[in-house]
Amino acid sequence: MPLSQAPVSGDYECVSLNGLMLQLHIGIRDWERAPDRRQRVQVDVECYRPLSPAPESIAQCMDYSRLYRYLTTNWPGRPHTDLLETLAHDLVDFVFEDATIKTVRVRLAKLDVYLDTAVPSFEITRNR
Repeated sequence: MPLSQAPVSGDYECVSLNGLMLQLHIGIRDWERAPDRRQRVQVDVECYRPLSPAPESIAQCMDYSRLYRYLTTNWPGRPHTDLLETLAHDLVDFVFEDATIKTVRVRLAKLDVYLDTAVPSFEITRNR
């Protein structure tokens, strides 16, 4: 599910990566801690920075591929993580390595917890 309205005001640009599904070792329940147990986690992230002039090259743009590579390379191999909150803060820290980003919003959802359509999620918005 894409994130809701923009958390910033004024002139800004936003790069987002939405609907990324990762298989992760996550959760606090005994069944979630089984060594071979992974769960689908949906990642949605929005990165905001002040609006810049129209770019003339990709080097002047925010690179959503950087987010994708970080998530798909680093997160699936992580040791078991108890909380979505831990992962969300990790992603915020990574995003803020780009000094141009002033606001980041992350939403994580565990899709395999309940047998019905309920989906627990955690969302964080942080301003620099």
